[in-house]
Amino acid sequence: MGGMYCFKAARSERFFRIASFYGMITLPEAWRSRSQGEPLGMLLSGYAENVLAIVGGQDHYTPIVDIDQLRSTGAQVVLYPEAEHGFAHDASRPAHRPEDAADAYARAKDWLLSATL
Repeated sequence: MGGMYCFKAARSERFFRIASFYGMITLPEAWRSRSQGEPLGMLLSGYAENVLAIVGGQDHYTPIVDIDQLRSTGAQVVLYPEAEHGFAHDASRPAHRPEDAADAYARAKDWLLSATL
């Protein structure tokens, strides 16, 4: 599931923990429609405290102003300042950052395993 849809899923009571990798926090103007809800709005109306958001400081999909808004929701935010979009996936891509990726996956695993049922 894409990171943006993780924010949307937080509106549901179905998930105790959600880990989002580089999810868009606000939609680009061209993507906005009645059927496509704003990720930040859905997060605000849901269970933001269940969300771990892993973001890159150089990701053009998640500008710092959006990351600041994300932090204000109560979601746990881990920022990798030098990372771009997709830094933890596909080691053949130029954006890949192996040390940040290993740390991000370890944090996501710990977050998901910390859920109390």
